[in-house]
Amino acid sequence: MDSAAERRTDAPLNHKGGSMHPHASAFRGLIAIATALLAAAALASRSSAAASCEELVNLTLPNASIESATLETSGEFDPPPPALPITGLPAFCRVVAGAQPTKTSSIAFEVWMPTVTWNGKFEGVGSGGSLGSIGYTSLADGLKRNYATMANDNGHTGSMWTFADVPEKVIDFGYRAQHVTTQLGKAITEAFYGVAPQHSYFVGCSQGGHHALMELQRFPEDYDGIVGGDPANYWTHLMVAELFNSLEATLADPANALPASKLPVITQAVIAECDAKDALVDGLITDTRRCTFDPASLLCPGGDEPTCLTGGKTDLRWASQSSDRRADFPRRTEEQRRGKLARIVGRGDGAWRKLLRVLHSRRIRRRP
Repeated sequence: MDSAAERRTDAPLNHKGGSMHPHASAFRGLIAIATALLAAAALASRSSAAASCEELVNLTLPNASIESATLETSGEFDPPPPALPITGLPAFCRVVAGAQPTKTSSIAFEVWMPTVTWNGKFEGVGSGGSLGSIGYTSLADGLKRNYATMANDNGHTGSMWTFADVPEKVIDFGYRAQHVTTQLGKAITEAFYGVAPQHSYFVGCSQGGHHALMELQRFPEDYDGIVGGDPANYWTHLMVAELFNSLEATLADPANALPASKLPVITQAVIAECDAKDALVDGLITDTRRCTFDPASLLCPGGDEPTCLTGGKTDLRWASQSSDRRADFPRRTEEQRRGKLARIVGRGDGAWRKLLRVLHSRRIRRRP
């Protein structure tokens, strides 16, 4: 298949005798220069392009509409609570839009496009959990790297599965929202810059990893490269394990039930203990093997307090460890009984192996 990824001009070239062929090297250099010139040309008339940001509200899109298009120059953005304010942003055109591929669909999405330095690329970003909201932090990360970046709310609001009462919304969540907004996001990007993105990438983890697999399996032409971490797939198996965690933690001993209000206490304590162990204090734990956090350190000295845990709640380690073992029932039997939901949201570890094979065969490297 002559896919966009296979047509990439910046894929690694074959080496012969340990050195790159001079003609191939020269050709690659010319392509890189041409790509840079195209991006520069798109920004050469930056004043007029920036002025046209507001005019994007008049852009005609299939089964979609643009609610607002504003030029943001303050360097700051306040996302909806509980997300924290985002700072250090370059000037950008913020497009707020909605897509309705079916009568019962309602997919919110945003596209953030830098107005000063655009790298000529498009990035779609995924979300986590069953999240029905736009990932503004991921949008900001792509923008700071000079990407035209798009994120959507998966076609519903909130993190509860009440949207499952509407079959079309389940399909939107499963795969359609990401595909539709990717196409629309590219169209908006091209309309703003006057030139289509030279390359497109998708980055997502957990639920975003699930959408990475869906993009790869169903719409391989959408992106040249995909980074899919911890993909939430093989849902019949995954949801049974989730249910097992909850039941064992709460029914075996009610004292072990952990209220949502205590989750930030644990999160902050773990980050404080393990963040610096990867030699970079950035609020992230990139190597959990080095994390030696002990939940007992949060034990309340007396009665229950908002900033500590009672005795039952400190025994957190066994819950995930034991449930991982006990819920690991044979996969093949369940795969043979794939239902409609499994077809919509992912088909198991085979999809992940396919992703690795495709990435290897196409020499898709890590996003620059």
